[in-house]
Amino acid sequence: MISKMLAAALIGLGATAGAAQAQTVTSTANAGAGTLRAAINSANANANLSVIDFNLPAAGGNTITPAFNLPVITQPVELHGGGVVIDTVNTAWGVALNTNNSSIEGLTVQDSSGVSAAVGIQVAGSGNSLAGIQTGTDAAGVALPIGLNLATGVVVNGNQNVVKAGVIAESNGEGLAITGNLNIVVGNRIGLPFGGGLGNSANGVTVTGNDNLIGGTNTSDRNVISENNAHGAQVNGNHNRVEGNYVGLDETGATGPGNVDDGIHVVGNENLVRGNVSSNNDAGVFVDGTGNAITDNALGTDATRVVEQGNRDGVLIAGGFANLVEGNLSAGNSESGVQIEAGQNHRVEANDLGTAALPNDDGVLVQDSFNVVSGNIASGNRNAGIKIEGGAAGPPPVNNVIEDNDSSGNELGVFIEDAHLNAVTGNTVTGNLHEGVLIEALFRPNADGNWLTGNTIEDNGLSGVRIEDGDDNSVGLPDRDVNVISGNGEDGVTVDPGEGNTIVNNSIYANDDLGIDLDNDGTTTNDGLLDSDTGANGLQNHPTISSHVPIFVGGAFMNSIGWTLRSAASTDYRLEFYINDTCLGRGEAKELLGTEQVTTDGNGLAQGSITVDPVDTKVTVTATETDPNGVVLGPTSELSGCG
Repeated sequence: MISKMLAAALIGLGATAGAAQAQTVTSTANAGAGTLRAAINSANANANLSVIDFNLPAAGGNTITPAFNLPVITQPVELHGGGVVIDTVNTAWGVALNTNNSSIEGLTVQDSSGVSAAVGIQVAGSGNSLAGIQTGTDAAGVALPIGLNLATGVVVNGNQNVVKAGVIAESNGEGLAITGNLNIVVGNRIGLPFGGGLGNSANGVTVTGNDNLIGGTNTSDRNVISENNAHGAQVNGNHNRVEGNYVGLDETGATGPGNVDDGIHVVGNENLVRGNVSSNNDAGVFVDGTGNAITDNALGTDATRVVEQGNRDGVLIAGGFANLVEGNLSAGNSESGVQIEAGQNHRVEANDLGTAALPNDDGVLVQDSFNVVSGNIASGNRNAGIKIEGGAAGPPPVNNVIEDNDSSGNELGVFIEDAHLNAVTGNTVTGNLHEGVLIEALFRPNADGNWLTGNTIEDNGLSGVRIEDGDDNSVGLPDRDVNVISGNGEDGVTVDPGEGNTIVNNSIYANDDLGIDLDNDGTTTNDGLLDSDTGANGLQNHPTISSHVPIFVGGAFMNSIGWTLRSAASTDYRLEFYINDTCLGRGEAKELLGTEQVTTDGNGLAQGSITVDPVDTKVTVTATETDPNGVVLGPTSELSGCG
């Protein structure tokens, strides 16, 4: 693809080459025969292609210092610099090209005064090529002792231009500024001179327009974009590609000085950022726009994806809609692997977000609504593998979907803070240091209406699920995939405090403390009829098992399990009966055996029995307040003792 784009950019050169006019520069003087000024004037008088070569005498050196601006080149030209240096100490530009289908190669432009007033090379037109140029450095691309010495390294305005295999450094503004479409930037060092030194004081490269390419899929296409005092690469526009670059690293890909702001900063729509290594920056990739794709990058590591070279954030989405972050390694960053700061309908899919050796603070941090985090592996992170976070001001994040992720080996598996109505479904949440899933209100009165279904929440250091200051959350839902909550270091589910939290249709067993614990104080004793005490989930009374006996029904042996519930008067409840392998003290809830919809009388009493297939193991039961149809679910009790 790049070769085709290069051919398109340079197609005009072949059309005029047959009528080329040769010019040779033999003098470093400002004007007169054999000077660069004379060669440009001659080229401008020729409607066909002119070729300018240099054959400077050794005694005079290879530096040309014009006394005033060189003429703007207005006709097609090939300028073969051959290591010649143009010093802009007296001029506003080194070389100015205002034509199409021309090329400049092997030329160096610098300002020995360090005044930083000139543009190194400026191009206006289409189909032009700049190859092997150096701006702000010596002819070998090595930093000058004076440091910053140009206002801007290279300015290109037009379409289908190519900037290739150059060193663009030590400008007091942007290194390379391109405005137009279908331009190509490949194989350059932008910001970091050979051997070290100063980069550019603003962005390394800024491209404004559509369908431009920075980098490519071949090693030779890779740009090294580092040591810039703003963004490494800023892309403004649509359908641009930033691909295969080292951003923030040196040419070895092992380490580097970074860029002060973002490595890759994209503002626009439907741009592609793919296959880069972007590390040691503020954000590895920043996106604000719609329909952009950030895929297959390494963000926060070296090029081997093994050694930490962290950004602040791997990916920061600051706004827009429907951006995709897929297939990246984002690890070793000081804050988030991926942060959705604003915007909706973004998708974070199939990324590796932290490892034990390369942790982020959070694997994924979501701070807005209606986003999807799916199929990621979030591991080893210092805080949460996956976090949905609200704040003290602004609307809380709502309706995000966290599905089919593996969030294991972090401090917290999934953390929902000050956020409402989010779905956590089908995830594997194991081996985290603290809770598997924590729902907490920190800055707001509560964290409400979130629901968990079909998750495997096992072997976490504290509770499998903990709700703090959260109301109307659902751990499980009828007729949905079951949460398996087992082997956790404290309770299966802890509510402390919170109201109206539903805990139904789960498999809760083999946790170190209770299956369900209201108020985080161990087993809660029922307070008798009318259930008037207060606390987490209103300290909903649990039913008791009054009998468990075999019966013969319709020619078959069955079990009859008698139960009693003493709770609020004239209230509807869903009873859930569970079987367990073992049962010491207050029971757990390994496998759902059956359910019963019941209503208490005016004294708060309901009694009855449920007939089930024969079971040899012990049975426990919970009570969940419902509407009369058993559809709207309210607070769930702790589990009963075994019966």
